Amino acid sequence: MSLSEFVTTLFSGSKGDESPSDTSSQPGEGTSQNGAVIYECRQCGTTVTPEAKTCPNCGDDDIVDYPIE
Repeated sequence: MSLSEFVTTLFSGSKGDESPSDTSSQPGEGTSQNGAVIYECRQCGTTVTPEAKTCPNCGDDDIVDYPIE
């Protein structure tokens, strides 16, 4: 799930009664002090695991994390 899909889902409430903290168990996401952290390839936008050193989709090594508070 890309960052834009996550944010859209988060604000649309389409996941039923799940709270935003419930999303930390999805692949490619961890937790920050105040919420979830999403790890994405800066080149192609693929969501990756926190351990990823390169993007499995495009091979780029520019992985960025987005803390969601």
